[in-house]
Amino acid sequence: MWKHALVFICLFLLLCSQVYGEDTLIIKFSDIEKYVEPTGSRGRLIENQYRLVESDRRKALEWSNPEFAFESQDVVGNRESEYTLSKSFEFPWSYLASRNAWDVKLRAAEQTRVARIRNLKSELKAGYVAIGLYRDHSVQLNQLREIVVRVAGIASSRHREGFISGTENHLVQMLLLNLSASHLTILEEQRHVTVNWRAAMGISPNEELRLVDQPKFQSVNLKPLMEYVSALEDQPALLAQTMTVDALGKLASAEAKRAIPGFSLSAGLKRIGSDNGHVIGISVALPLLNSNRAAVNSLRAQELIAQSEADIDRNRMVLRLESILQSISNLEKTLEPASEVFSGGTKVISDLVMTYEEGFITLGELLNSIQIEIAGSASYYEQLRRYYENLFELEAITGDEIVKFGN
Repeated sequence: MWKHALVFICLFLLLCSQVYGEDTLIIKFSDIEKYVEPTGSRGRLIENQYRLVESDRRKALEWSNPEFAFESQDVVGNRESEYTLSKSFEFPWSYLASRNAWDVKLRAAEQTRVARIRNLKSELKAGYVAIGLYRDHSVQLNQLREIVVRVAGIASSRHREGFISGTENHLVQMLLLNLSASHLTILEEQRHVTVNWRAAMGISPNEELRLVDQPKFQSVNLKPLMEYVSALEDQPALLAQTMTVDALGKLASAEAKRAIPGFSLSAGLKRIGSDNGHVIGISVALPLLNSNRAAVNSLRAQELIAQSEADIDRNRMVLRLESILQSISNLEKTLEPASEVFSGGTKVISDLVMTYEEGFITLGELLNSIQIEIAGSASYYEQLRRYYENLFELEAITGDEIVKFGN
């Protein structure tokens, strides 16, 4: 008995390898998390954008190098030479002000990184669901097309027998052409979404892909609008803007202290003929022609612009939250009963075809039913895509995990 079981298992594994291929990339909905991490292509981009700000901070705060100078003169047989080592120093209060500003700017970059990761995750989730829904819609249209092909065969036969007119037969053929065109359109849209999603996921075009989890409608429990609005104080994108405003203010204050940014010290040896001596010097820039006001005013202007943009974006996000919650509520009211209607697939239409064959309904009634089914399914899948797009956008704004598929 165990030998038969072993043979069955081997055949099953062989069949699976032939169906999916050895190099098939199988992705569950929950696997999207790892494609957002810094190891993923888009995750690396986000991480490198943050690292750039880190590098800019180090560049702005690093100390200058000392300078070595040598000078030699020979005047009427009198030879002079000088060796000096000099170093520029920034005043401590000026350096600390710059460092504080850059620390805030770096924290703003950290919040921007979090916001970008959330947006990327939302985009990948929406793409995963869209591909699955396009696939389901395509399967349903193909099933309907097979039914209409069957109806077209019956209609042609009855037309030859004189039971239906040429006009009715023509309508069946037109419905078949329209259905085929709709099916091709859905397949084209699915390919377009899949290409963009593969690129965002960093998946090779030559790699076989299978998405495991099948998206279906699921009702969700959401918080009241004001609860989401009150949580915007900790929203990463808005926090990054607030911190950017603060950083620009601190940079302006730092520049205001740089009217005399620092001083230079120099020391060295000087030789005149056979005599040796020492050279010590100090230099300070005098703010007579340039008191650094232009740089300060530029940063103050940037601060005002950033503050205005932050206020506008916060107001826009509040309005967007209200719109998202309203859209989700409206779509949910439509999709909940519709999901039950479309859960049976094309069984209703198949039953109607049998009723038509038995002569209980006319060809016109059957064609109208099929057209209603086609229009209804198109509306259902479009609304379901928009429903999940809104939910994933809400996840990106709030950081909550609202939608789950599979285990």
